[in-house]
Amino acid sequence: MLEPALKILSGLCWTLVYAAAIRAGFRDRTYAIPAFALGLNFVWELLYFTGGVIYWQQYPADIHAQTLINGLWAALDLGILVTFFRFGPGQWVSLTRAGFLAMSAGGLVIGIGVHLAFLLQFGAENGARYSAFAQNLLMSVLFLSMLHRRRSASGQSNFIAVNKLLGTLAPTIASGFIGEFRPFIALTGLLCLAGDAAYLIYLNAMERPHSAVAGFVRRFVRPESAEPAPASMAGASG
Repeated sequence: MLEPALKILSGLCWTLVYAAAIRAGFRDRTYAIPAFALGLNFVWELLYFTGGVIYWQQYPADIHAQTLINGLWAALDLGILVTFFRFGPGQWVSLTRAGFLAMSAGGLVIGIGVHLAFLLQFGAENGARYSAFAQNLLMSVLFLSMLHRRRSASGQSNFIAVNKLLGTLAPTIASGFIGEFRPFIALTGLLCLAGDAAYLIYLNAMERPHSAVAGFVRRFVRPESAEPAPASMAGASG
């Protein structure tokens, strides 16, 4: 019973992350999911939602449930993509409109290539698992990078951070440790946990600059202006 409960928890937490990201994006006139991670997420969800629908009759009930969740996530990601294309150019001031669109298209093409590679190499079940944890690890790094580059909590919240952490920790336990031990999932999941915890600490330091947490973070990060720096290709998290 623990494994299904953890998967339900993960589905709920990530749904809340996406819904909160849409709200935060429109509230702060920005986008709340790092650009490259957003492309990877959307491609993964659309790919495995479509596959789940096509092969619905061949899959068991737990895959049916995940297929429906993937469809919901893809729909919510469309809302986040709206915030990205509406407010993103303001975060990437070093790019022209054509450059911004080219970068966005390139990110989607890379996402398609990466997920097709996992699918063709490992098959649908393991390809979905391994690619999901690989992109979650990248997302954890990109969230930290985005927060550092913006130097503000714009588009972010503790609600997003906590649900993101729980949404990845739950399937790490369910798929990495319960039943069969899967080293790739266990290790990448634990690295995600470390990155998500660091992000939560950094976010709280941003929101409470006079707190003890902020004092701890200043041991590692030089204080700078809260205004977002101009984006560059090196700042693909932003």
